[in-house]
Amino acid sequence: RIRFYLIRLPLALTTWLLTRTTTHPLQGFEQLLLEAGFANRRAAAWLGNSLVLYQARLAAEAEPLDEESPVVAGRLRHQATLISRLLGLWLLFFRIIPPYPKVKPGLYAVGIPGSESPVLVTGNFTLTIGRLLAAIDGLVDCWLLVVDTGGINVWCAAGGGKFTAGKVVSAVRTARLEHLVNHHALILPQLCANGVDGWQIRRETGWGVHWGPARASDIPAYLAAGRRKSDPMRWMTFPLKDRLEMATVTVGFYGLILLLPAAVFWRPLLGPLAAALLGLSYFYAVIHPWLPGRDGLAKSVPLTAISLVGYAAYLLITGSRMAPLSGLNWTLGLTALSIFVAAEMQGMSPLMRGEQANWKGEAVAGSVLGLAAWLLPLILGWR
Repeated sequence: RIRFYLIRLPLALTTWLLTRTTTHPLQGFEQLLLEAGFANRRAAAWLGNSLVLYQARLAAEAEPLDEESPVVAGRLRHQATLISRLLGLWLLFFRIIPPYPKVKPGLYAVGIPGSESPVLVTGNFTLTIGRLLAAIDGLVDCWLLVVDTGGINVWCAAGGGKFTAGKVVSAVRTARLEHLVNHHALILPQLCANGVDGWQIRRETGWGVHWGPARASDIPAYLAAGRRKSDPMRWMTFPLKDRLEMATVTVGFYGLILLLPAAVFWRPLLGPLAAALLGLSYFYAVIHPWLPGRDGLAKSVPLTAISLVGYAAYLLITGSRMAPLSGLNWTLGLTALSIFVAAEMQGMSPLMRGEQANWKGEAVAGSVLGLAAWLLPLILGWR
């Protein structure tokens, strides 16, 4: 075990530094192969069994499994406990920070499902599972197939290659759903269609793929209508409640990045910087639909103008007088913060598709503003 960790820890650290994700040793892999219908043997092993090569073949005949089989991981219910509420509070602010809380992948029962019950497919992010259960528990009896998406929500996981047709195929085969239900219909989230090839799942498993509604709250009505979606079930919206939640996520994560250095190195700026970050983030969340432009960088232009007008109004109302260099720094700082807030909120918006990342534009804007903060005082003789 010591040798294993001496080999694993440097690799895990390097993986996290490069990708901000981690790896986990496989547990019970040989049993998993058996449950999936494979006869296997170890062909070779290296690095103290850290790397193992298996030779596996399809078993001649797989024994059918019923709903009491170990392939069913358990039953899920919506329960509002102290732990779940504390976890929800943590995820409200810091859900971007890995490692992400996740549910063990596998097949679960919700309610009292039977052979005719629908099969819903989703990712294994704890928040996703919790909100899905809140929407369907007590209203729907179904089988829930939880796919390993690395603890990432279905939309981001599908866009980032963590939620794929291959993973769904693997989950279907491992769960051996054909022994539990009399139909061959999978219901996948509409928001994972950007990265999951439904036709590949059909070809490789024989199971039909149906794209469910955009929001979990519409699932009971969708199922009651015989898997038919109305137009409102298809449309993605970004109401004020969701915008405020996403602003909170942004403030929680990026607040640490911006405010911790200020608390250590520029303590007098901590209060004004925190007020500016909070004010701009929540103000932008409120007025987001009415700012011109679809892209976050485009929306940052009017947001910057509004923030600078607000800064000028504050100086006039309070009668504050600021040195030219300080005024320049605040102007450039508010501009940078406005661009940052607007560009980052774009990745939080469900109205965007593949345009989540504005990092190149942010890097260019930051470089230009940094250069201006260095050169202008020298040119104007303020330093």
